[in-house]
Parts: sequence; structure tokens; C-alpha cells
Amino acid sequence: VLNSCQNETSSTATQGASEDISSVDSVGFQVNVHLGGNTGGLNSILSTTAISGQILDLNVHAGLLEISPEDYSLRPYLAVSRPTVTINEDGTILMDFEIREAASWDNNTPITAEDVAFTLKAIKNPKVNCNHLRGWFEFVEAVDIDPNNPKKFRIRCNRSYLLAETAIGAMSVFPSYFY
Repeated sequence: VLNSCQNETSSTATQGASEDISSVDSVGFQVNVHLGGNTGGLNSILSTTAISGQILDLNVHAGLLEISPEDYSLRPYLAVSRPTVTINEDGTILMDFEIREAASWDNNTPITAEDVAFTLKAIKNPKVNCNHLRGWFEFVEAVDIDPNNPKKFRIRCNRSYLLAETAIGAMSVFPSYFY
């Protein structure tokens, strides 16, 4: 919900059509957004509220892919491109990803396939309180990391799943070094 807009030079918020904001210089322009709740923490794996996903997954954490708000298509974010998907005759799926060379954590260490594998292990671990997520990833069998390139990996899926690319791609990746 858009709450208000104001320019630094104006003392009141523009809450209507009285001022043509298309002519306002974007420098110093402020948009206030009202959110309907709190996240309850900064770890989206452990957060169970809808507002947590809206805030954390879209603004704090990053996934391999993102969902375009314009047409809801998947597009690369941390990944170089969408994965190469192979569907085997037995119904299993292989998804090959590569993480962008420039992708790094806030301490400048590179984001690698090890971080993706760690995130999936955390979600699938029954001792981690994330039952709300676990079902979305039960089809994941293993993560195979390329020994020659730590930014390349393959996700092996034990069965066909309509939302496999979306679930893996939109999953927030967590730094393995931190945990």
C-alpha cells in the first residue's frame, strides 16, 4: 500500500493529484510504503508469515532466479541464466546452474554452489524448524558441484515436479560460511 510521497523541499506529503509528481526531480524524492506486519526475524527459512516472504525474499535475500513482476516469467538473478533442464526417461530431472562470477556476499567472499547445497541441506534437515518449506523441496535428491568450477552445479531431482525450476530458482540462498 502506497502511504505517501514527498519531495525534500516540500513539507507536506503529496496524497492526491494536486501536484504533478512527474515534474518533480527524483533527487531527494521519498516514497513511504506501509507493510502490514513484521518479519519475526531475518532468516526466511525459519520465518513462517506471508509478510516475511514478501519482505525477506524480495528485499534481503537473493535467489538464483527471480520472478519478473511484469509478466511473472523466471529470469536470472544470481545465476548466469535459467538452468539447462534435462528430463530423463525415468522421470527424474537434472537442472544445471551457474552462479554469476560477480555474485558475492557482503564480506566479498564469492557466492558458490556450496552455499546453494548448504541452503537445501538446511531446508531438508528435519531438525530445522521449517516444515512450511520442506515439502517444496522434497523432490531434490542431491546437489552435484562441478569440481573444476565452484560456481557450477547440478540439482538432481528424484521425480518430475511442475514447479521444480521455480522452487529452486526462487529459493533464498544462504551463506554457508555464516552458519
